[in-house]
Amino acid sequence: MFSGIQQSKIEVRPMPLRDLLSQMAQGYLQMPRFQREFVWPVSKTRALLDSMFKEFPIGTLFFWQAPSDHSDIFRELRDLKIPPPQVNQSISFILDGQQRLTSLFAAGNALKIGSRDYGNICIDLECALEYESSHDEGFEKEIFVSRRVPDNVRYVSFYDVMASNLQVYDGLSSSAKSIFQVANSRFTNYPFSVVWVRDQPLAEVVEIFQRINQGGKRLSSYDLVCANLWTENFNFRNKVSLVNSQLVENGFEEVDEQIIPQSISLILRGSATQSVQLRLRTEEVEEIWERLVQSISRSVDFVRTNMGVKRASFLPYRGILPVLTYYFYNLDGTALSADHRKTLWKWFWSVALSERYSANSQARIAEDVSKLRELLDGKSVSFDYASKASSDVLSRVSVKSTTSALRNTVLCMLALRVPRNFKDGSQVNISDNFFDTLARAERHRIFSPTVIRKQGLDPNLVHSICNFAFIPSELNREISGRKPSEYFSQYQAENSEFKRDLKSHVISPDESSSIWSDDFSSFIRERSELIADSLKQLLDEDPFDDEQDSFEGYEHDIVKSIEIQIRDLIDERLTAFFGENYWHSSAPQNIANKVNNKIGQHIMEHPYLNPADYALGRKKLDFCDVSDYKAIMTRNWSQFEEIFGKQDTLISHFDNFRTYRNLVAHSNHSEINDVQKLSAKAAISWFQQSIDSFYMRNQQQEIDSEP
Repeated sequence: MFSGIQQSKIEVRPMPLRDLLSQMAQGYLQMPRFQREFVWPVSKTRALLDSMFKEFPIGTLFFWQAPSDHSDIFRELRDLKIPPPQVNQSISFILDGQQRLTSLFAAGNALKIGSRDYGNICIDLECALEYESSHDEGFEKEIFVSRRVPDNVRYVSFYDVMASNLQVYDGLSSSAKSIFQVANSRFTNYPFSVVWVRDQPLAEVVEIFQRINQGGKRLSSYDLVCANLWTENFNFRNKVSLVNSQLVENGFEEVDEQIIPQSISLILRGSATQSVQLRLRTEEVEEIWERLVQSISRSVDFVRTNMGVKRASFLPYRGILPVLTYYFYNLDGTALSADHRKTLWKWFWSVALSERYSANSQARIAEDVSKLRELLDGKSVSFDYASKASSDVLSRVSVKSTTSALRNTVLCMLALRVPRNFKDGSQVNISDNFFDTLARAERHRIFSPTVIRKQGLDPNLVHSICNFAFIPSELNREISGRKPSEYFSQYQAENSEFKRDLKSHVISPDESSSIWSDDFSSFIRERSELIADSLKQLLDEDPFDDEQDSFEGYEHDIVKSIEIQIRDLIDERLTAFFGENYWHSSAPQNIANKVNNKIGQHIMEHPYLNPADYALGRKKLDFCDVSDYKAIMTRNWSQFEEIFGKQDTLISHFDNFRTYRNLVAHSNHSEINDVQKLSAKAAISWFQQSIDSFYMRNQQQEIDSEP
C-alpha cells in the first residue's frame, strides 16, 4: 500500500570531518552567493577546535544538493583556495554551518586570510595529555594556542596533526605521540550530523536558509542580495544607503531598499523575482551602477513632478519605481517625448487604481516592463486595467493603512491638485515635516474625533481617507475640535478665493454640501463620490494637452530643478577649467563678498555647522541668486558659449526666469500675468533643452571615443 510513496526530500546522515574538507577541496561543496563571506577569527576557531577535541557537539550542518543548472550561484572563495565547480559537476551548497566549516578548512590547510594566519594554530600536547588524564569538567587551560613557529615538541601545528605528518610525529616523545594520534583520530573522524535537502527549487531553499540562520531571526530578501553582492571594493548596502541619502537631501524620502535590486534585476534580466536577484553578479552591477543611480533619480523626479508623489510614502506600490527606472535607464539620457509621457501617465494611474501589483506582483511588473520595452522600440502600447476605486470602496479606506494602494493613490491625486490653505489661499507645502505622519486623529481631518463622537458614531471613522485633507500645522491648530460649518463659515468670509481653495481638496463648497450641516455620514458619502470622479478623470483626461497649463501647481518644483541644474553646470565647467578652487578666480568680487556674508550668517544661525564644508564653489553656489548665475557665466563666457550660443540670448532668458522665480518664491501667483508666464515657460524650456543637449553631445563623444 506504500509503494507509491516518493523519496523524502530531506535526509540526515553523519559525515566525518575529513570527508567534508575533502569535498570542499575538490569543489563539490560550495557556498551560495547569498551566504555571508565570513570566516571566524583565529581565537574563535581555536575555541571550536577545543570543543571538538573534547568531543562536544557543535551543531548540525544543512546542505542543499543542487540541480546542475544552479552551479552558477556559487560564491567564489579565492582566499580559501576552493576551486569553482566544473561544468555539469554535481555540487552541494552549505546552507548552515559555513562559518564552522570554512574556519576548519582554513586551519586544516594552514591558510592565511588577510591578517589572520590559521597556520599558527597549534595543539599544546602537554595540556591535551593533562586533559585526557583528568577529564576535569573545570579544565580551563588552553589546549589550542597560536604560535608562529611550533617547536614540534610540546606545540604541534593543527595542520600537521590533520596531515599525520610523520616527520613531526617521529620526533615526539612516546606520550606526545600518543596524544598526537588521539587528536588526529578525533578530528579526522569527528562526526558531523548533516541534513541534506534535495529536489527543492531555489526559492524554497532560500526560505530554508532564512529560517535556519541567525538564531531564528528571519533574514530579508534584501539581506541576502547584499550578502550575495558584497566585495571588499563594492559594498552594495552602503551604495544603496548613499542613494537614499541623496534622495533625502533632495527633499524626497528614503525609498524601500528592495527597490534598488529589483530595478537592477529588471534592467539586466527583465524580471525581479527573488531567485533572479540572487543570481546577480557584482561585476555586472558595478558596470551599470552610475547610470542606474541617474535613472532612479529621473524616476523619482518624474513621479514627484507629474504624479503627485511628493514623498516616497505616497507611492501606491513599491514596484512602480523599479519599472520606471527600467524605462529611464533604457531611455539613456534622452529627453522624454510627449507621447511617452502620456503613456507613462496612463500606466501609473491604471496600475494604482486597478491594484494591479497587489497580487502576483513580480509577474505583472515583468509584463509591464515588456510593454515599456515595446514602447521604447517605437511600438504602440496600452495599459487599460480596470479601476477598483468606486465610491463605496473609497469610503472604507483608512488613511492609517499606509500600504493601501488606493489610500496612497488618493494622496497623490490630492497633492497633484495643489491643495491650498482654506484661510488665506496659499499653497500647502506638502514637503513640510508636519506631513511626516498622517495617522494622528487630531491632524489633517475635516471632522474631528470630538465632532464624530457627539454624533454617536465610532470615533475611528475619523481616519477615513474621505475625511482627510492636507491641512498645514497652524491651520490644524486653529480648527481643532471645531465643527466644519463653524470654521468654514469664518474662512469663507475672510478668503475671496474660498471656493477655489476648497475645491483644491476635492470638497464641495456648494450650499447643499454636508460641511454646512456637520453631517459626517453624508459628508463621507458625498466626498467619496467626488474623489472617485476625480480619480476616474485621471484615467480619462489627457493631462499634457497643449491647451492646459502644465506649469500650474508645479512652479516651485520646476524653478528649483532648473536652478539646481544651472548650479551643477557652473560647478562642473569651472572645476574642469580652473580646478576645485575656482571660486576665488571666477566669481566677481561683489558676489563673493555677498555669498561669504550669507554663509557667515547661516553658520551663526546653525553653530553646529563646520565652516570648512562651505569652502568649495558648489556649496557657495547654493547661496547665489539668479542674477549671480548670470554674472558668473558672462564673466567666464568662454566656458559656456558652446552650451548657450549667444550671450544676449542667455541674458534675456535669465531676466525672464529671474522675474518669474521671484514671484513664485513669494507665492505671488496672482501677480504673474500671461506675458510673464509665457516668457518664463520659454526661458525654462530653453535652459532645459540647452543643458540636455550639451550633456547628450558629451555622452555621444565619450561613446565615439571608446575603442
